[in-house]
Amino acid sequence: MVNRPKGWLAALLGFFVPPLGLLYVGRWKWAVAATVAIFVLAGLQFAFVGTQKELTVLVQQAFACAISRTAYLQAVRFESDRVRPGYSRWYGLLLTLLLFASLLLALGAFVYAPFRVPSGSMQPTLKPGASFIAQMWGYGNYSAFGIRLMRGPISEPIERGDVLVIEFPGNRKLQYIERIIGLPGDKIEYRNKALFVDGQEVSRRPMTDYLEESAMHYYSQYLEKLDNKEYAVLVDKDRLAIIQLPEKFPHFENCKYDTDGVSCVVPEGHYYAMGDNRDNSFDSRYWGFVPRDHVVGKLVHVFP
Repeated sequence: MVNRPKGWLAALLGFFVPPLGLLYVGRWKWAVAATVAIFVLAGLQFAFVGTQKELTVLVQQAFACAISRTAYLQAVRFESDRVRPGYSRWYGLLLTLLLFASLLLALGAFVYAPFRVPSGSMQPTLKPGASFIAQMWGYGNYSAFGIRLMRGPISEPIERGDVLVIEFPGNRKLQYIERIIGLPGDKIEYRNKALFVDGQEVSRRPMTDYLEESAMHYYSQYLEKLDNKEYAVLVDKDRLAIIQLPEKFPHFENCKYDTDGVSCVVPEGHYYAMGDNRDNSFDSRYWGFVPRDHVVGKLVHVFP
């Protein structure tokens, strides 16, 4: 009787950490299957929005209840003369939990990490609340779940037009998603709502006007091509081209502001970033350059 797992504890573990509940009652194959199911459900919850997301949450809760019941029944039916394997005892469960947490932390810090878009500054490319995956390796800023593991040099190339997750220069605890417009040494000009790089206007062609449903406002939409990347940008024809003079930021002397817009020379070790929603983006025009060590990762996939 002493050897038998406790039913109440199996049910509790099964509900809050389903794989551990199944390991506790000696069902490691079931625990592996439950882990795979949890990853699938978590991915669906991350990818979906609105009612689809709510449905996924209900499915997760139902799944947890089902595993809790299964673990409880396995515990009360556990044969008294059956030897419990090491992985089902407290030290085995603790070790499994630590290994699993370490794996998640390593994947999120060094491989890929999930993010959500906090604002509309990158519309139409990224809508507010949209989910996306960023590549973490090669960008030297290895952290996940608020835990920083290490910093290192950037080994991946950063090109004009890349969409990067960055640490906000004014507060590194905040993360922004922006498009890189200028590389070190570039002269970036944004005048009369047109973008210039080293004196050459970046080509763009008109598209169908974009309706922002939340504000019921139409924006002019263009397909902009910067180097080998094409992407849509929004321009509010009702907004003036003038950019309000911001507070001074590092290397502020590299920029000139006037009634037509702004002109900046990007210093070494820095980048110039802008949002695709050009008249509704808080970006390098207002807070300055992105230091190289503030790059977190690169957008690689957006969920529909």
